[in-house]
Amino acid sequence: MPVAKLPSKLEAELNAEFKFTVEHNHEAGLLNDWNTGRIFVNPAPPYRQGSVELYINKALRCKAELIVLLVPCDVSTDWFNKVWELHEKVPDYIELRFFRGRIKYENTEKDEETSRFAHRIPSCLVIIRNPEVGN
Repeated sequence: MPVAKLPSKLEAELNAEFKFTVEHNHEAGLLNDWNTGRIFVNPAPPYRQGSVELYINKALRCKAELIVLLVPCDVSTDWFNKVWELHEKVPDYIELRFFRGRIKYENTEKDEETSRFAHRIPSCLVIIRNPEVGN
């Protein structure tokens, strides 16, 4: 599968709204510090089994002002149900946003025949705001 890049227009819209100071992509993002700033996390497809749950769990433990994760919207997973329950209990802490249709990722591999592709599962944003830091 090709390496996925977020469409430039969507990336610009998210940056304009959230004013990110740090961006973590793919597996290397799990190794980095998430305790300061306004963080955008995009594990991007192809997702390894269990990897999204690792990102969610790390985000819930961190102390950053804001963490926005772009993840597959799979309501059958334990991590999604955990996030949904937290959202229902404390909506000011966790917000979920759903996209209409599927995001058309840009292909970064030049030798591929298609320049854009959609992941098989729709995506959503998980927005985590630290109540101890002004947002």
